[in-house]
Parts: sequence; C-alpha cells; structure tokens
Amino acid sequence: MKSSTYQYIIIGSGIAGLLAALILKQKGKQVLLVESATQPGGLMRAYHASNGEVFDHGTHLLSRLNVAELDELLFSDLTKTDWHYLDCLKSGNYIFDTLNDYSPIVDSRGLPPERYHQAMVELIDNSAGEQNEHPHLAQQLESEFGHSLTQDVFKPALEKLFKTPLNQLAPNTNCLFGMTRIIGFNPIITKELKTLPALDAVLAYHSYREGNPTAQYYYPKLGSVGQWVDLLFEKYLAMGGEAFFSAELSNITLQNKEVTHVTINNETITLEQLIWTVPLFSFFKQADLKLEKPAQPLRFLNTYLLHYIVDSAPITDLYYYNNYNPSHQHFRATLYSNIQGQGCTKGHRVTVEVFVTEKLDDQAVHQLEQCVFDELIECNVVAKHCQFEVESHFLANSFPIPTNEFTAMQKSQKNEILEKVNNIQLFGKARGDIFFMNDVILDVYHSLK
Repeated sequence: MKSSTYQYIIIGSGIAGLLAALILKQKGKQVLLVESATQPGGLMRAYHASNGEVFDHGTHLLSRLNVAELDELLFSDLTKTDWHYLDCLKSGNYIFDTLNDYSPIVDSRGLPPERYHQAMVELIDNSAGEQNEHPHLAQQLESEFGHSLTQDVFKPALEKLFKTPLNQLAPNTNCLFGMTRIIGFNPIITKELKTLPALDAVLAYHSYREGNPTAQYYYPKLGSVGQWVDLLFEKYLAMGGEAFFSAELSNITLQNKEVTHVTINNETITLEQLIWTVPLFSFFKQADLKLEKPAQPLRFLNTYLLHYIVDSAPITDLYYYNNYNPSHQHFRATLYSNIQGQGCTKGHRVTVEVFVTEKLDDQAVHQLEQCVFDELIECNVVAKHCQFEVESHFLANSFPIPTNEFTAMQKSQKNEILEKVNNIQLFGKARGDIFFMNDVILDVYHSLK
C-alpha cells in the first residue's frame, strides 16, 4: 500500500469489486481493492490444472449490456483477433432421457402425451388467474404453471439441484438455473400466446436463436474467460488503482455510524467510504456487531468441478447444457472446444459441475469422476470408448440453499448494516438478492455512476 488513507476501500475483487474500482478510478478517486485470495476475479478467474491446461469455474460467457459507456469500460479490450464475438449461445438441456440441443429451456412436449396435454390445459387456465405472493416455491409453481408441470418437471429437477423439498425453497428459486419458463405447443402458437403478458411470463421461444436480436457474447479463442479479469485488473492498475492480496481483515472501527478504520494484515487504514462485495458474516464479526442466528440452521451446497480432457471432440455442438435428470449426478457441463472451435493441446476440455452436501473422500471422488463421465456418454455429449483424464476441484459452501430462512436472514443482515452504517455500499454477494453477473454489473454501475 502506498498510503494509510483512502477515499474508498473495496472488500472483494470479484466482478462487483473490480467494476466498482474501475468506475471510482474513472472519477479520480483514491481506491484500495482488498482481496483475501492471491489474485483478483473470484470465480471468474482461471483454474490452472496440474497438467498445464486452464479451465473456468463453471459456465462463464460474457454478455454485452447494451449500455454504451459500460460496454466500453468492460469489453473494449476484447479484440476480434483474440476473442470470439457470438450472436447467440448454443445452450441446451437434458431431461426426459433426451438432450435438447435447440434451447436451454425444458420442452414439455417430452412428457407422455396425456400428461403433456393436461399440462398445457392447466398452463392456459392458470394464466387467467391473479398472481399473488406465495409462501414458498411449491405453491408459486403450482399457481404459475399448474400441478402437472410442477410435479413432472419442476419438482424432480429443482429438488435434484438443491437437495431440498420444493415447499422449503423460497419463491423464484426456479430462476437460478434456467427454469423460469417452459416450452410448449408449437413455435407459431407460442409466438401468438407470448403476445399476452401472463403467458409471455411462462412460455419460452423454441430456440436459443429467438427472443434477443441485439445480443452479443464474448469468449476467448484460447484459454479461459479468466483473461477478461486480467484485462480489467490491468486497466485498474493503469488508472493508478491499488490492490492488497492475501489480505486478512481483522477489525472494523465504527464511530458515529461510520466506518473510520479497517485493520488489514495488522495495518490500520483510514477510509471515507467502504464498499463490501463479499458475504456479510465477516463484517458483523470484525465490526463487533451482534449477528442474530436464524431459527433454522442455514445450509449450503458444495460444488465439485470436474475438469476433463477427452481425446475426441464432443458429439454435440452445444456450448453448455443443464442436466435436469434427477437420476444423474451432474447439473451442468461446459464444452470449451465447441465455443472456441478447436481443442487444446491435450484434447478437448469439458468442465462438469456437481452439487453435493458433503465433501467426498478420495475413493468417492474417483467414483464420481467415472460416474459423471458415463453420464456424459449417456447424454450423447461424448462418444463411447473415449479416453479421458480428469482433475477435480472442490468448492466448499459454494452455494447457499435458498430457503425462506436464508432469504430472510440476508435481508435482515443487509438492512441492519445499512441502518447502522452510513458510509457503506453493498454489492454482489453482500446484497444476497442479485445472483446473475449481468444484474450485479448493472447494479454496481447504476449505483456508482
């Protein structure tokens, strides 16, 4: 650090923290970016495997925001020499024992005919009703989509993902993994029905090529999306920004409802404004504020990222897909060579994401790696008899199970901090109610500009 006093200190260097730092440096502010890890980017940074290849921490494709100033700040360094400019994302899903390669949205026409026709009748009937607030996700889905789709599609898929009954999940949890709408009828009828707001909210277009004509996506021609984080951080440093890595925050001093000092690696730093982008628990701890315990213990999912290198190219052209089959372990796979148009030096990279409730021992991890690869074959993603090598990466407590207790706790913590501290702003994970990267980016931009 070059100083013991800063106008802004930003805790966390994921995309929320990085963007906040860039915007504030554009305004000429003195900024210190503080990160507990050894490098910036959070889960947007690259994962470097022991075999020398790089992977993403899951599915991460960049998307233009259609806000000129913001897009210039974030994407102006992505040259067409080094980056693919994509007008659509080839995304699909696996359900009803079928890989749907035309849309990430579940196609209800895969149901048995009698169940499908009943589901469409219920969907139309429910669209005429008034939508009110609901106490939990099960009731919300029954109200919006009807009993048949809830039981045949949403319940098995979402309970697989979250390891939790639907009636214990908070409303709108279905939005977190691509289950906001459903495909039904045929494309012509769907377009007609989507002119009605109530049906537009629940029916999806039949192809990933429809519905967003101004979309623009970016992905590097080689390597991982972590290069974007590196470019943004280099831009921040070029503006005169400062960063502190391997940082241990040990104290937050509050005086007259303002944070005046923080202690990082035993150094006390004075500040005017604090931006917090990581979970709020540590703020309560270091500021010596009482943290109310929830009535029910909060639960988290752990993630295994299985980074495969396969000796043959995928047999689908999808960039990624979600797996809603409740009998399968994996819930998402990213096929890098389909995005980049080429393999890597050792073969074709695939990252597969698996949620678990407990960390596995080495033997169980090895079994999981083989089981999931067998699932890729069953899903018609890779060919039979392919050879592979794999490296697994465990992320502890990577995803909170979004129960009503969790959402209530997040809201309570956020409100308490904002009531007790006047010079703090909360973004990203600190907010707890914004999950998608583009929404986080827009929140930071509109709040700080």
